[in-house]
This record gives sequence, C-alpha cells and structure tokens, in this order.
Amino acid sequence: MRKLTAFPVLVCLLCALTMNVNAKETGQLGVNITTSDNEKILMMTDHICYSSVPLVFTPDTQQEKSYSISVDDGESFGAYIKMDNESVTLYPDDKTAPNKRWLIRFKSMEGEDECFSDVYKVCFDVTPPDITLADPDKISGILTETETVSLQFSDDTGITRVISKCGSDIIGELHRSEGEEVTDCTLTLELKPTGRSVNTVETTCFDLAGNSSVMTFEYMYDDTAPSIHVEGVDNSEVCATPVSLSMTSDDGDDDAFISYVLKRETGDEIVTKEASDLVKKAVIDLDDDGLYTLSASAYDRAGNRSDEIVRRFRIDTTPPRVAINGAGEGADLRKGTNISFDVEDECEGTTEVNITMKRTAMGKTDLIPIETYKTQAVLDSREVNINSDGEYEITLAATDGAGNRSDITKRFRMDTNAPDISISGINEGGVTGSRPVIRFCAGEMFYDSTIMTSVLEKKEKDGYRFISKNEHVMKDVHDHVDVIADSEGVYRLTCSASDRSGNKKEDSITFTVDYTPPVISGLSDVDNSFFKSFKLAKKVREYVRDATAVKALAYINDVPFSDEDTIIQEGKYVLTIHAKDEADNESEDSAVFIVDHTSPQVVLEGFDKNGNIQKGSIVRVGLFDDADHLVSVKFGDMDVPIGADGTAQFPVNDYGSYCISVVAKDDAGNVTDTDIHTECYMNAFLSGGPVKEEKTILSSAAMGDDENIDPIGLMVGMLSILSGTFGFVYRTFLRD
Repeated sequence: MRKLTAFPVLVCLLCALTMNVNAKETGQLGVNITTSDNEKILMMTDHICYSSVPLVFTPDTQQEKSYSISVDDGESFGAYIKMDNESVTLYPDDKTAPNKRWLIRFKSMEGEDECFSDVYKVCFDVTPPDITLADPDKISGILTETETVSLQFSDDTGITRVISKCGSDIIGELHRSEGEEVTDCTLTLELKPTGRSVNTVETTCFDLAGNSSVMTFEYMYDDTAPSIHVEGVDNSEVCATPVSLSMTSDDGDDDAFISYVLKRETGDEIVTKEASDLVKKAVIDLDDDGLYTLSASAYDRAGNRSDEIVRRFRIDTTPPRVAINGAGEGADLRKGTNISFDVEDECEGTTEVNITMKRTAMGKTDLIPIETYKTQAVLDSREVNINSDGEYEITLAATDGAGNRSDITKRFRMDTNAPDISISGINEGGVTGSRPVIRFCAGEMFYDSTIMTSVLEKKEKDGYRFISKNEHVMKDVHDHVDVIADSEGVYRLTCSASDRSGNKKEDSITFTVDYTPPVISGLSDVDNSFFKSFKLAKKVREYVRDATAVKALAYINDVPFSDEDTIIQEGKYVLTIHAKDEADNESEDSAVFIVDHTSPQVVLEGFDKNGNIQKGSIVRVGLFDDADHLVSVKFGDMDVPIGADGTAQFPVNDYGSYCISVVAKDDAGNVTDTDIHTECYMNAFLSGGPVKEEKTILSSAAMGDDENIDPIGLMVGMLSILSGTFGFVYRTFLRD
C-alpha cells in the first residue's frame, strides 16, 4: 500500500522542486517532506497531496521553528505551536483534522524577521475504491454470442485509473484527466469468444492516494452444437423381443445432455414418456407391445442443440392378459360374490382358456370343475357365483395362437358367520370377595384370522374409566383371554371377537370386586353413655356403610334387638351390630351403655337427728353417687358455690328458719330439684361449756339401719318423688 503512494505523490514532483528553490531565493521557509519510510515526497504548491501512509514534515532551518494547522480549509490558521522535534508527522488515523484533510504551515525566525513556509495540503485516504458488477446475471451461464457487462467504481477521494484484462489482453481502460475529480464512473466491457471455454476477467481500480481494488470474474463461451447417436433399433423395424434403446451425445471436452420423447400406441391409447437433462448417455428398456415413436436430441449447457433423430418401430411379445376380479388376493369376504375371469389378447388367432377352482372347508378340499373354452375376442369376460364359506384357490391360464402363455392364481376366503363368544368366571352383576379370573373364548371357523379383544373399565363418579385392553389372535379352538381385576370396585368387561372378514360379535358383563368388610359407624354415640330408656336412633342398616348390599343385625347382650324394641329396665347393656356384604365380607362392632331413670340422691351433713342445725355448724351438700353432679345450691337467697370435689358447703351463724334449694343432674338426664327446710337453734350452756352430740343420723333405709330413719328425710324424699324425672325413687341422707 505504501509503494502505491508514489504514483500520486510523484505527480507533484516538478512543482515541488520549483517551490523549494524559490523558497530559498525569496526568503520563504523550505520544508522537506518524506514518508515514514524515508521516501522523498515532492509536493506542488496549491495542490493537494493524497496519501495512505504517514507524512513527515522537516523545516529546512536550524532556528527555532513552529507550525500551525488550519481547520477551515486555509481561510485562517491558529496559533503557532513550537516544535520540540526536528519534524512533524501527520498520520492517516489522526482524527483531529476534519475530513482527513490537513492544511499545515511552518514558521521560523531569521534574525529578527519571521520566515513562513508555503501552505501544504494533505488528504489521507486508506480505503480502497469500491467495484461492483452491475449485471452479474449476464455471466452466470454459458455465452453463445457477444455480451456486454458494466462495472461500477466509486471512491470518496477520487479515482485515477481503471484497467480491465482478459488474460493478457486489455479489454477496457479509464484514465482521470488532469484536474478532473472522479469519484464515480462506469466501464462497459464486451465479452467475446476467445477460443477458450473459460475466460477470466481481472479489473483493477486505483484512487488518488494509491489504494487499489481488484475484481475477478469468469465467463464461459460455447457456440458449437453437440451430436447425438441412437442404437438398438432401426427405423420401421418390428421387434419380437424386448428392445434396449441406447442414446449417446458428444460435445468435445464438455458434457452434453440428452432429451427425448417416447410415445407408445396400443389401439386408441397413447402413452407418452419424456425425459431431459440426461448426461451423455441414456438407456431405455422396452418390453411392452405397441407402436413406438422416439424423438431425441442433444444440447449443451450453453443451449446449443443438435438436429432431432426420429425412430419408429413396433414390439409384440406379450402373451394374453388374464385377470381374476371380484376378490383381492388374500381377501376375506363376508358375503357371497361374483368372480369374473377376464382374458385379453390383441394378436390374431384363437386363445385357449383353462380355469381350476379348489375349496377347503372344515379340513376337506374339493375340486370344483369349470369347462375349458376357446375365444377369439380381443377381450373375453365370464363369471361364477361363490356363496359358501371356505378357503378358495382359483387358477386362470390362457395360451394364445402364437404360443404365448400367461396364468394367474388368486386365493381368498369367504366367512359369513360371526364368531361365538363365551365368558366364564363370574356372572352378570356378580359380586366377589376374592381375586376374580374371567376367561373369554370365541368360536370361529378360521382361528388365525380372529382377533379377540377385551376391554376392562372401572366405574368412577363421572362414569367408567379405562383400565386395560388385551388383543389376542386366536391360534386354535382352545385359545382364550384371561382378564384379572386386582383392586376393589365396580367393573365392566366388554369382550368382542372380529374375524378377518369383518364379522364381529360383542358381549359384556358388569361385576363388583369387594375385599373390604362393611364399615359400622355411629356406635360412638352409644358407647359409655347413659340413657333413661334406650332405642336405636336409626334403623340397623343405617349404621353400616358398604359398596354393595349389606345384611345387618343388632343384638343386646347377645339377644336379637330390632329397630322397634325399647329398653326401660335399669342396668348395664352391650349393643352389638353384625354386618355381612354381598361378597361375604363380615364386620362387627359393640358399644356398652347404661339405662338409668333414678334421680340423683342428695346427702346432707351438719344436721342433727331432728334435721336442724346448731349455730356455728358447717353444712355440706353432696350426692350419693359420685357420677352425679350438683347443678346449683342456694341457702336462702345466697348462691352457694360448688367446689372442685362436687360438693357445696356453707356455715350457719344465725338463728332462724332456712330453706336449702338443691338442683342435681346425672348423665342419664335425670334431675332432682328440691327445697329442704330447717332451723338453726342454740345449744344449752353447761358449766363445762356447750354440749355437742356426736351421734350421726342416717335417714336412709339403704344404709341398713331402719331404726334411724329420719322422718324429715323421708318427707324430703317424698317431695323429690313428686319433683324428680319420671317419679323415680329419691333418697336424702343426713349426716352429722
């Protein structure tokens, strides 16, 4: 690239020498200009120096020197900068100059006078020119005549020269005139035959800075038509054997291609076969009867085409054509059909036809005779009706008068009956508590053509869900499919059998698999509970949940107990419910309960045997049965709190008559609500102090002491009888 700089720079050589000499004579400051490789550059005054390499400016003086650069294309220069070195170098990649254009001037002191150099104009350009082929499609193929193409060139700096060569021959050239500024230009080239099949065109473009670009392309030229030869048959020849046509083409060193059209006429029918782009050779093997016409030619890649060669000839080697229609080979028919026998022969003479038919059913083969006959028709067609089940084999043979023979054999089966289906292992709607194995069989005449399919589905909330599918091809009469349902649920099994003839039969059953015993619930409300009287809250069956129908029985202490029975006798009982479902799964659950219709019995402490209270005594109210509990206790108008031990106690410190109101309740719901009236009296004072009687009085026959029965207690008991639930016995015990 740097060597290319010499061309535009040397253009300014003469003027530059003149400028430097004049500088010394006129007192101007002379400047030596070189490249970074020390190549001398001679720059003309008022001319732009185009360069693609750095330039070094060295003022021709030993005095102090400086330089200034113009940024407005020489209208003005800025302040002068003192040079620290002997020279100043301008670089193409320096971005401080606008548009890569430099205007630089130097200054030095000659005594007391300032000495200036000329203004040097420099334009840096490192970008090669751009070359574009305007119409590349014109050279993409092979040329058969002179063709013109255009090359377009562009460069921001300016183009100086363009030269285009084909081999060593110059086929196009452009030069920039003196002072002319060319940034875009076009060169048109004529591509002519040269005697070479491939031609290379090389085009070089130079700009003012010495940069250059090269474009190379190739074009091919061919104006000679290829030749073609056909072998294997002569024109108007009649062939008794198959024909192999061979076509070859020649185009010198280059490839030639073959195209042909082949027509075959048989009666009123014309069959056409075409082919093209066959390289150098094509072979066609012909073995069908008919009148043939071949038209063939050769062409090369340039489009040059040879003269057309035409061959007409006939082939007749085909024996009679035979066909058996009405059933396909290996077909399975599900209804009766007509089988037709077609014999076709275009040759003159008599054609002899022979037909044999065999039927095999239930292991026995029969021969069904059909008479041999002769025909002279071009097309002869006859029919036979078949409507019996079995496997058939039919052979049709025909021999024409020339001795050509052809035959055809067709095998098919007829099956008009659907397979029989049997399902064993469980009945329709059956319920089982064991793992069921359901067997599915199908009876059929042709076992290897019957497909047995079983589909197992399980019932869900939104319908039946697919579980499994089994397809099996029968091998013999004993073949079967086993279906197993592992998990619990309601199932639907659909079994179908389909033979190759399309006959189909289907059967299905529904059944239930239940491994889980019935679930008994609701006895928790009974267990360890108290009742005044007991009766089942709902029917016995409603205590049991199960997926199938259930038989449920209830027992009280092992005695059958119905939905309508009621227990009123007090005591402890055991309720047992036994359930059994359709799958014979059994379950049992029990609950213990107590029947109690006796109201709670109140026990009072702190009273004397007369049922009165001494002043200062502590009265304690409790219940005879610890399982019962006090609801409320009032002493007069005062509510007495009930302690953690289930009793209430309070002191009596004032004389007077009092009422103690007691409300109590047991777990059976029996309630005691009674008022106990008593008095507080004063003890007689003796010399030794107050006297206290230690005897305890129990007012209950249940305590085993009939002599100490308290009449007030009995009265209280009678009152409680009137107030207690259902009027059951109530006792009050007084304890000192």
